[in-house]
Amino acid sequence: MIEKINHNCTTNEVSTISVNILTALRKMDWTNEEALTALIALISEESEILGKTLRVSKGGSHSKNLLKMDEIADKSFISVKQFVWANIFDMDEKRADAAAAIWAIFTKHDLHLHRRSYEAQMSLTKTLVDNLNEPEPKLLMDGLTGVAPRFKAFANASDDFRTNFSKYQEDEAGIEALIAPSSQKNVVRKLVNDRLLTYLDGVSVALPEKYRDIIKIISNHIVSANTKAKARKTRNENEKMDVAVK
Repeated sequence: MIEKINHNCTTNEVSTISVNILTALRKMDWTNEEALTALIALISEESEILGKTLRVSKGGSHSKNLLKMDEIADKSFISVKQFVWANIFDMDEKRADAAAAIWAIFTKHDLHLHRRSYEAQMSLTKTLVDNLNEPEPKLLMDGLTGVAPRFKAFANASDDFRTNFSKYQEDEAGIEALIAPSSQKNVVRKLVNDRLLTYLDGVSVALPEKYRDIIKIISNHIVSANTKAKARKTRNENEKMDVAVK
């Protein structure tokens, strides 16, 4: 079984892996394999989008500003969400029930909206904020510990991000709707792991000689990136432990 791309691989690493895999696949003739040809086309399309998001994110100061605002909006969303969740376990039954009601609204609007594309994130966030600003939910939030100020920070950060995103699109004429690089990284990684590698694992059982070379090449690219990702994770964990000890 081919080793899959580790989730700790960075956006740049996943982009490099996908480009290398596509380069290797295109050097061979897959004319008679419709399924593999379709997968190559799909991964190529998503890989190009990933490359574009990386180029745009590294562009001018405006784009970097936008990414910073997105990061603030994401962190504020996670913060308010976690505080709502914590209130569900409050010893005060009324407060716990109120938190459960607010949590249900968060769930309805996607608990992982911060991982979605920019446009999807903005749409979901606006609806969520509007719904939570309705009189009844707002009253419930006001009674929760630590939630109201964090919700206000989340609403403001999301509004700043949405306003600047619109300005960015106006300034960057001809640019397609932006997608967060981290979100697109997951799209590409999932396509490679769940579809391409699964396909190759299956067909190689019947025709090992035909797929041996391409599988070896792909495996080498993935193992190389995974080794770096795992080493980086271990190093970061050790550094955190050293700080904690000190």
